[in-house]
Amino acid sequence: MELKPSLYVSTRGGIQPVDFEAAVMMGLADDGGLLVPAMIPHYDAELVAPRILSLPPRRFRIFSKRFPRNWSATSLNASVGPW
Repeated sequence: MELKPSLYVSTRGGIQPVDFEAAVMMGLADDGGLLVPAMIPHYDAELVAPRILSLPPRRFRIFSKRFPRNWSATSLNASVGPW
C-alpha cells in the first residue's frame, strides 16, 4: 500500500491543513491547538506485526510511509531514533 504524506490539522480547527514540514516548524498550531494528522491510515498487518521485525526497523518502515519523500534514510533514522 502506498501512502502519501499527510496533511496536519489543528485540534482547535482554526487553521488550514498544513504539510509535514510546516507542522514541524509550527510546533503548536497558530490557534494554540495540537497538530495531528488529518487522517489516520490503515496499515497492513505484515507491516506492523511484531514477530516479523524488531521495533526500530518496524518503526522506520511505518514512518517512512508518512514522512516526506525528500527526507533521506539517514534523516528519517535520526528522527525515529533507537528509542
